[in-house]
Amino acid sequence: MQRGIYWLAGSIAALALTFGCAENQAGPESRPTERSSGAAPISRAGWARLQTGATSDEVLGRLGHPVQIRVGMLVTYWYYSDRGDAGPYVCFDTRPMTVLRWREP
Repeated sequence: MQRGIYWLAGSIAALALTFGCAENQAGPESRPTERSSGAAPISRAGWARLQTGATSDEVLGRLGHPVQIRVGMLVTYWYYSDRGDAGPYVCFDTRPMTVLRWREP
């Protein structure tokens, strides 16, 4: 059990460092961190190539960096606009960071 907690904390810390959102490690109740760059450019071809089970690295390669990230215990959301849940997003299973579902623009 303790090993799993350390693994999860390390994974969240790595994501936070990668995307500059260390303050967002508290879980789903925490506020999403916004990047100052505004909306990320969205490629229709990238969205068309998404598939369930894709890794976070594959998503980064196809869609680029998200505007906001919300890390939860079970799921992690990458938002690709400033509209949050109302805009395009990718939902990952937090532990393996693989795609569960998404909403295209």
